[in-house]
Amino acid sequence: MKTRGFTIIEMVVALGIVAVLAAVLVPIVGNYIGEARVTRANKEAQSIADAILNFNKSTGKWPIFKPPAANITTTTPTYVSLESPGTAPACSVDCTLWLPAAAADKGSISDILERNVPGYTTSGKFAWRGPYLTDVGSDPWGNKYVVAADNLKYGVVRAGLVLSAGPNGTIETTFAQNIGSGSAAVSVGGDDIVARIR
Repeated sequence: MKTRGFTIIEMVVALGIVAVLAAVLVPIVGNYIGEARVTRANKEAQSIADAILNFNKSTGKWPIFKPPAANITTTTPTYVSLESPGTAPACSVDCTLWLPAAAADKGSISDILERNVPGYTTSGKFAWRGPYLTDVGSDPWGNKYVVAADNLKYGVVRAGLVLSAGPNGTIETTFAQNIGSGSAAVSVGGDDIVARIR
């Protein structure tokens, strides 16, 4: 009995069909992956903003103070920004504020909201009752989330923001933004992803 195999023409036709399907499906799948990353970054930035608000409700303070956090007064040193783990994004605007060069000006979101590293009091009416957030990581593109901590100082009338540099990995949003009213008052630059704290 003779067995019949595939002819070269049948193989070429089958490979052509597979190639056409791949050419159609790859961009669609790529778009879904891109949209999923943006959605994830929006949710994570909002979770960080919510955790900071919960911290403020518990302690009566913003998580901006450098250690030691006992006996905080209006002259206690504060961080300029807070950061999550990850790669520092590129920056095209207000780089020294979003990404200060001095390590002393940068606080860790994880240390303050997960581990109470500055040492906020854990008893009494205004106590640290965390962790407020767990497993803070980098944004979906591997970059740090950055919080405009300097804008949360008492007496400062600027919007507190949590920012991801977005798909292009470059911060394009101005650091000092007026509080205004509603999220429409915040001007987001480029493809940055921003959650408003206040």
